[in-house]
Amino acid sequence: MNATISNINTPAQPSAIKVAGLFNNLSLPDSVNVLGYDSPSGTIQPVNRNYHFRREIVREVFEFLNEPDGDALMLTGPIGSGKTSVIGQVLSRLNWGCDSITASGNFTFDTLVGHNTLMAPSPGAQPVMKFKYGVLPKAMKHGRILLINEFDYANPSEMGGLNDILEGAPLIIPENGGEVIHAHPMFRVVVTGNSQGSGDKSGLMPGIKTQNPAFLDRFRITEVPYMNPEEELKLCSSVYQMIPEDILRGYVEVANGIRVQFLGDETSAPTLSTTMSTRVLLRWIHLTIAFRNPELSSMQLALDHALLRRVDHEDRAGIRKMCSDTFGDQWTKAI
Repeated sequence: MNATISNINTPAQPSAIKVAGLFNNLSLPDSVNVLGYDSPSGTIQPVNRNYHFRREIVREVFEFLNEPDGDALMLTGPIGSGKTSVIGQVLSRLNWGCDSITASGNFTFDTLVGHNTLMAPSPGAQPVMKFKYGVLPKAMKHGRILLINEFDYANPSEMGGLNDILEGAPLIIPENGGEVIHAHPMFRVVVTGNSQGSGDKSGLMPGIKTQNPAFLDRFRITEVPYMNPEEELKLCSSVYQMIPEDILRGYVEVANGIRVQFLGDETSAPTLSTTMSTRVLLRWIHLTIAFRNPELSSMQLALDHALLRRVDHEDRAGIRKMCSDTFGDQWTKAI
């Protein structure tokens, strides 16, 4: 499904959106209004009607969108916990456009701003030098969300280029004749990452960098942990209604067992080098159905295809043992 893109020549207008009934599993009172737009204001993530919202996370996102008070928002949590999807699904219901980018080791502040490039004004015409805007000036001009995924993969000196913008200063683009861009009142900055900007102390996430405290000081922090088992079971049941709940409960139990051994806890160190996100869990269930065959162990084949072929032999054996203990004879059969 393609994203929805509004016509920038007829810009959407900011509006107070009544959110009662818009957020699937949440019962929100009629009195709750959240800023948004009366029609799509840019690129909008397709609405997932099965999406399971968590009240405590949505509450903090709503408050930020309504009144950022000079702050940016950081969504932080373990691998595949739903950081990007939750902000995307909230914004899609509010018609609030999002200009997004994923950071990397080669990420620079200029990547956000844009660059001069040769472009032909029409097919076959002589190329001319023209400035191509990046996601930052687009979001600032049109009152959209700037979303930087995996922000902690970027060099802290490059991320620091946002400091003045977060303080309310205009963006000045010397490469485009000194153009000055003032932020639209609906402009917001959101980042996602696994480390809260403090670096990777586990050694399991190569490439993550410690960010500058002055940059981090400008953020509110919203934690996005994995769903609790009952929430995740409800989600799986809503998507795969044809599978008995006791079988789905086994899937969720395995997923949570893997996460505990990946993250460790107060009493034990991590023993697995891989985890199972909700995304992988749903993939595993989907593939089990797709591979259904009386001559195959579809659950095992599906797990191999969904996850195990990218983990080492020791972790693979441990996860298979966990599945065997959880499912018993069902582990060797098709559903």
